[in-house]
Formats: sequence, structure tokens, C-alpha cells
Amino acid sequence: YIKRLARASKVDFDSKELPPRSAWDKIGTMKVAIPLGDVIDVEKSKEKLNQRLAAVEKDIAKQKQLLDNAEFRAKAPKDKVDGMLAALAAVENQRDAILEQLKMLA
Repeated sequence: YIKRLARASKVDFDSKELPPRSAWDKIGTMKVAIPLGDVIDVEKSKEKLNQRLAAVEKDIAKQKQLLDNAEFRAKAPKDKVDGMLAALAAVENQRDAILEQLKMLA
């Protein structure tokens, strides 16, 4: 069904390795990859990923600066701090995913 729906020549559920030069995303604990071969402009994709990486790293720095402020943590409600810690973890996961995508395009 998936093969027909995606009009794919091959669907592999067993592979632990991502194909080179592939677009992928993480869905829960599963990674879904689509080999791109020569379909995309690799340099342009790297440029966009680097721009996203810079924005994410800026966001991480801003959140860490706030969370590292002892006065803020002392005054802020615990649920707000917990929410910010969860948001920081999510943004750090985004950064890790971008870095992995950049490695795949190398």
C-alpha cells in the first residue's frame, strides 16, 4: 500500500542506515527517509539548513541565558521553568536533527 501510495520503486522497513543524500524526518522513534539522488541542489539545501541551524542555536542561547539566571529561576513558577526546560530540550533535538541532516548531505 505504501509503495503504491508513494509511487516508490522500493520501500525498506528493516534498514538501520539512512541512504546517502536523502531527506528524512523523525516520526516518534522511527526515521523516514526519501533518497533524493540528484533531484535537489545540495549546496542550496546545505545553505538553508545552516540558516535554520543558526536560528535554532540563537534560540538555544537565549533560552539557556534565561534559565541560567538564578534570580529568574527563584522567582518564576515551577511549571513555567519546567515548560521552558521542555522547550529547550525540543529545540536542542531540532538542532541535533539539523546537524544530522547536514552530515547526510556532506
